[in-house]
Amino acid sequence: MGRIQTNVGLITGVPIGQTVDQLMSVESRPRDNLQTANKKIDSERTAITELSVLFLTAQYPIKNLLKEDVYTKRTATSSNESALIARVTGTPSVGNYTFTPIRTTQADQWLTSGVREKTSPLGGGVLSFRFGPGVDRTLSLDQLRGGLGFERGVIRITDRSGASAEIDLTTVQTLDDVIAAINGNTRINVRAEV
Repeated sequence: MGRIQTNVGLITGVPIGQTVDQLMSVESRPRDNLQTANKKIDSERTAITELSVLFLTAQYPIKNLLKEDVYTKRTATSSNESALIARVTGTPSVGNYTFTPIRTTQADQWLTSGVREKTSPLGGGVLSFRFGPGVDRTLSLDQLRGGLGFERGVIRITDRSGASAEIDLTTVQTLDDVIAAINGNTRINVRAEV
């Protein structure tokens, strides 16, 4: 026996399939409204969680604004501890300070036992004598002028052509450094020698 399949009522002519779909749509509206409300509540819950995290993150720094040591604490660091060690003592002004080590310190020791009489023996070792013009180029500038030293600063040198240059001697330590600073300048035609 054959089967009749149709979406239209055989006797009434009413579209049954369309009517059923509309009835199902009407019946599912409360469910759809509930799902929409749940999505809205979930997004609000997520927003409240994010806001709580932001509040808790900001709460610690805000509480610290009331502490005095936030404004008075000082730290000191050195990028090269072997050349320069930085420490905070007292209440220094806030800022970044740059120190450029020119030369590391070296231990020097000058010993002499002296001679009591001109006929006393000198002892073992090597004696060096220099005659004529001779200056130790590695001589520390602090030993010049009977130990009074050399006042560091900037000097101006003018050559025969009238060109002049300022030579920065603020960081020099030895006579060699002075010679190198003068000879390293390219604006004037001057050569320093010892």
